[in-house]
Amino acid sequence: MTPERHDLAVIGAGLMGLSVALEAQMRGMNVVILEAESCARHASSASAGGVRSLNRHPAEIALTRAALPLWEGLAQRLGRDCGFKRSGQIRVAEDTTAMQALEERAAATTALGFDHERLVSRAELKARIPAIADHCLGALTVDDDGFADPLATSHA
Repeated sequence: MTPERHDLAVIGAGLMGLSVALEAQMRGMNVVILEAESCARHASSASAGGVRSLNRHPAEIALTRAALPLWEGLAQRLGRDCGFKRSGQIRVAEDTTAMQALEERAAATTALGFDHERLVSRAELKARIPAIADHCLGALTVDDDGFADPLATSHA
């Protein structure tokens, strides 16, 4: 008996492995997924489900920004709800050191050609989140980031 041939072997059946396998299969590849435990275990099913580009390592920014629109149509593409919602993400500065770090971060991402992270003042922060502590000085925001249901996404 001849062993079955595969075009691609994916190691790990978490969200990333499943995504790679799906894309390859949709392009006509014969894919096998190898998983040591069970599908969508650990962070792929038990996390907050952040779909965020805020404060990503510079090497990840382009990829995360390209992935955001894919989340919009994922439920339709897979035929099941993945729980994706655009809610925005925010990183708050509670003191001058933190605010300076956010300002430096915003300048660095802008220098790399990205404009998704935006600094907001104390007044704008308070307008967005009225219950925020008065000592907070501002924030860095990404308005189109969001969250999804990682377990539902893995099952889809």
